[in-house]
Amino acid sequence: MLHVVNRYGQRSETFLTDLIADLDAVGWEARLVSHWPPVNRAEFPFPPDDRFVHPRRPAVWRSALGRLAGRPARVRGAEWWREELRAVRPDIVHVHFAWTAGRVAFERLGTPTVVSFHGSDVRSWPHASAANQKVYDELLRRLRYAIASSQSIAEQLRADGFHGRIDLVNPGVHLDRFPFAPPNGDIVRRRLLFVGRQVECKGLDVLLRAMRRVVDERPETTLVVIGDGDDFARNRELARLLDLERHVEFRGAQPHSEVARELRHALALVVPSRTSAAGEAEGHPVAPKEAFAAGVPVIATSCGGLPEVFPPDLRATLVGENDAPALAEAIVAFLESPDTWRERSAVARKWAEEQFDARRLAERVAGLYGDMRDAHRVTQAR
Repeated sequence: MLHVVNRYGQRSETFLTDLIADLDAVGWEARLVSHWPPVNRAEFPFPPDDRFVHPRRPAVWRSALGRLAGRPARVRGAEWWREELRAVRPDIVHVHFAWTAGRVAFERLGTPTVVSFHGSDVRSWPHASAANQKVYDELLRRLRYAIASSQSIAEQLRADGFHGRIDLVNPGVHLDRFPFAPPNGDIVRRRLLFVGRQVECKGLDVLLRAMRRVVDERPETTLVVIGDGDDFARNRELARLLDLERHVEFRGAQPHSEVARELRHALALVVPSRTSAAGEAEGHPVAPKEAFAAGVPVIATSCGGLPEVFPPDLRATLVGENDAPALAEAIVAFLESPDTWRERSAVARKWAEEQFDARRLAERVAGLYGDMRDAHRVTQAR
């Protein structure tokens, strides 16, 4: 089993590191190719270093000749790997994200291949340039098997012209890491939590503007922000301009264990996501699922695949995108309704157990692998 990723070990992609480990545990031994050197190895030690495949790059002159001959990068990339893949002999190649798959001429590798699509690799990346669009369109023409992280992503793949098999597998959560601890009705502290990259589509600036209104009505309310990104300095300056420095604490990027700890101290998680100017929107984000598992209520917008993440009974609580007044109103209404907290927590935890158990979802991916391997063997036997 060979997984292909762009960069392994990113804190914003714990769903990926968990899935690879879970699939290994159910019998699909993980080997891994990362186009960039892996990061945060102390935090994500699996798989061990000897399971990483390191494709040897061709000599500069050979690479230059390939470009002059007009061979696409994905074809040259397949040639870099061929010898290493013969040594690994994987039954399945699983490529994660469309932008990674665009570099892999998997039909030349002779191994059944599936690509996981997660969100921005479908909604915004293809449209960022004509070159990206060409790679994406070609990928959908060549590919036979796809995994979509949400129903909205699956529908977009069909609309974009993909005719192969799509399996809907949501990114999961390890429920044992988030023991259920619903809030008590007598909680005095009003501590909200934001977890995510600080980029346009995550909408932290919308939440900061909403917080200005919230603290005017409920001055005891505070917000902890976990995450880094291109907009970090801009958001921090916005908090200063809004006179929120005593109410908002920026923690930067944190290990997953710290996210779990902060959830235990939070009254609610706020997910203020919006569709960016480039079309990037939520796929099937993990942070609200982790909050649901822990019994932490979630206040969120209806961006992208977020409604699919929410239990049907709670979808009416979602607010519109990019609407700070509406978000502030939803937060204040929540703070003033402690009698609803435990019920919301119980509904959410049950939903997380039913829909987002990571190990159960890994078994579904393993079932797809088995179908792909069997179909390939039948084809080879003909």
